[in-house]
Amino acid sequence: MEATWLESTIIEIIISKTQNEVADFKKWNFDIIPHRLTMKQGFETADGKRIEVESAFKNPEKPFRIAIVCAMWLTGFDVECLSTLYIDKPMKAHTLMQAIARANRRYPGKDFGLIVDYNGMLKSLREALAQYALGDEVGEDEIVAPIEERVGALLVSIAETEAHLQRLGFATERLVRARGFIRIEALADAVDAVYTSDEAKRRFEILARQVFIWNTSASSSYLYLGTAGA
Repeated sequence: MEATWLESTIIEIIISKTQNEVADFKKWNFDIIPHRLTMKQGFETADGKRIEVESAFKNPEKPFRIAIVCAMWLTGFDVECLSTLYIDKPMKAHTLMQAIARANRRYPGKDFGLIVDYNGMLKSLREALAQYALGDEVGEDEIVAPIEERVGALLVSIAETEAHLQRLGFATERLVRARGFIRIEALADAVDAVYTSDEAKRRFEILARQVFIWNTSASSSYLYLGTAGA
């Protein structure tokens, strides 16, 4: 089921139209034309109709789940179900604060927003928070959790997930170094154990989500945002 979900996921770029963009992108061996067409016409649905890219991205039931943006959608575009924002673009002041707010919305099943920073913007973030949010006494530890804390939280999440599977009758050791059909059989048994009851399934989904969140944050510089609804 996870593999099917990943394979169905659509990734699309969302950028403003510029003059000579076809020639400019061609220099990078990239054809912008089909992407521009999608941005204009949206996606075709199973019944032959079309849905706008904005509506598709805001609907968690639709497969458009990853958007690569430059300026569009960074400010003034609310997606309540958006959980993770990857930043690789220098931003400052209100632009940075508004971009971060994209992931800071309440939504069922969403514990908090996660900002993954590939650009090292801690200084800009502290300045923006001091100006627009928290006042002048903003310390680094209040913004970014130490790596030791992140790794510790990841290990705890893994241990809790393994313990849950053990209680359901599946030994996680079966997956260690398993390959080929042996691994496929073990995964099938794990799925059967998880689906023993609705409660067991819901509990596993919560634990697995925590493992994913802390694994992402432990391997990247990140900002944690409580979903207070900015």
